[in-house]
Amino acid sequence: MSTPLLSDGFAPVLHPHFKVRSPDDLRRVPLIHFAWRNPDPAHPTWPGWLSAAGLAPFEAVSSLHFSDESHAIQATVAGQGAALLSLVLVQEELVGGLIVQPFGPVVTGLSYHLVEAPGGRMEAIECAKRWLLTEVTDGGGRAQSGYAG
Repeated sequence: MSTPLLSDGFAPVLHPHFKVRSPDDLRRVPLIHFAWRNPDPAHPTWPGWLSAAGLAPFEAVSSLHFSDESHAIQATVAGQGAALLSLVLVQEELVGGLIVQPFGPVVTGLSYHLVEAPGGRMEAIECAKRWLLTEVTDGGGRAQSGYAG
């Protein structure tokens, strides 16, 4: 059995000191990239986001490339540029004002499911499932709170 937990969304996020107001403003900001561990054409990338936003591809003023998404998050919080990041992973940074999501669109990322083996149910597993579903329900609504549009 599989229970959907959440679907992730990706959008540009950056340090507030950049004062970016529109997608066109990204031309003057370094773009931060990270390599997906298992590349897939469906994974969110800057070219895909630009297309979803109706913008033509452009050469960034500069760019940083990381092999790990957590490093891209750290560089974004440190004010090194704009990154296309998981809104679930940067939820606390958005809520705390360390970074902002000034505009959309939000593009679809990965989906997460709770998968259970068929057969007998154990109370400890049911308790963990209830806790996980509560955490996702309570926390997931804040994940995209940085963008009101």
